[in-house]
Amino acid sequence: MYARIVLVVFSAGHLVGTIAGGFWFDHFDSHLLLALAMLGLAVVGAFIPWCPMWGILILNFVLLGCMTGCFETGGNAYCVNLWGKESGPYLQAIHFVFAIGAAVAPLIAAPFLMPQQSFVSTTLNESSTISPTDLPFLTNSTFPYRSQYDISCAHCDIGANDVIPVHESNNSFFSTEGNNTLQLAPSLQIWIPYTILSLYNLLVSLPFFCLFVIEGRRVNLPEKERENASDPHNVVFVEKNQKYFVFSLLILLGTFVFVYYGHETIYANFLYTFAISSGLGFTPELAAYLNAAYWGSIAGFRFLSIFCATKVTPKTLLTVASIGMSLSSAALALFGNDVAEVLWAATVLLGASVASVLPACISWTEGYIKLTGKAMAVITGSAACADISLPWLMGHLFSVFGMEILMYTMLAVSLATAVIYFGMQVFATKYGNRFGDETSQKTSNV
Repeated sequence: MYARIVLVVFSAGHLVGTIAGGFWFDHFDSHLLLALAMLGLAVVGAFIPWCPMWGILILNFVLLGCMTGCFETGGNAYCVNLWGKESGPYLQAIHFVFAIGAAVAPLIAAPFLMPQQSFVSTTLNESSTISPTDLPFLTNSTFPYRSQYDISCAHCDIGANDVIPVHESNNSFFSTEGNNTLQLAPSLQIWIPYTILSLYNLLVSLPFFCLFVIEGRRVNLPEKERENASDPHNVVFVEKNQKYFVFSLLILLGTFVFVYYGHETIYANFLYTFAISSGLGFTPELAAYLNAAYWGSIAGFRFLSIFCATKVTPKTLLTVASIGMSLSSAALALFGNDVAEVLWAATVLLGASVASVLPACISWTEGYIKLTGKAMAVITGSAACADISLPWLMGHLFSVFGMEILMYTMLAVSLATAVIYFGMQVFATKYGNRFGDETSQKTSNV
């Protein structure tokens, strides 16, 4: 229960941070904003294991979510503003590194999290084990967990079935006092992964502080981007870029990102449970491998997308991704409940299809409107809303229709994503690409 509360407040803070970060990015120095966000992540992250009260822990996770969202919005906007129509490969690289970090963070934390330890009940005088779902309260030291099927949050590295470390010595996570009292004792290990990540965040903040001191608000753009500023096509764009077009495109964009990201997070969160419940003979270990194959496919094809983004346009990448999502989801809906080989193959294809969508969407949008901080907040805020709401909705559908509904939901969401993208493309094409001929934007999307 308490871990769920932590995840909810983190997600709420993340949503607030993505929106606020967009406004701050347009009114404050971008280097200072990114530096302060990373410094805040370092300070708050290091303090979390030592929170003395439940309320302070909640506050810390709200702040952690806010600063994570702020850096996410500001980082994407900074990359687009720095490289302009050349930003495609760089956006792909940023999102690829994020996938690597999501995979590495649990490996950093794992050595410091004992798999299962015993504590002695002073009332029953017998050894017992305790899992995160059995915790009566959390006070002195906490390490929140996220669904074991979702590795997208680098700050939440304990799976739903993992057991929080408990020791019987002064190294214990819990200690017993009195007859029935189970209290938290300071942990000598849980703070180590938090400290490692905090030091990393601190190091990342230093270059941005240096850029703030050296350059202030000035950003040195590549020579090609300076040439784009005097491009006559930009003059045409200014005449066509009416408020109606910008507002309408952002609405379509927000809807597209909400549906796409909901697709990704639903499948990531529930694939493991589906495999276990499917009757296809998946053991927990094999289901974990299936889930790893999905994330490995995403990470691998994000890496390949770095090079693809230098050769093809954002429109091509998004079109191929939409087709791939639809085909793989159709295979899952038809055979995923009955044929294990199809489940494996379609899962890998689905991961490959969704890998480049978000960075490609950002690059595609930059081709039609100027991506300010507020515009970027529409993208990151829509993704945050999907991450909060759609897994909960999927869980409700599971309870009503059973696990088989997952694959049919994936097909419906994939088709909706393709339809919305087609509508965005038709609408935007009427106003023209702001960089002129879209073939010149080959390096702008991923």
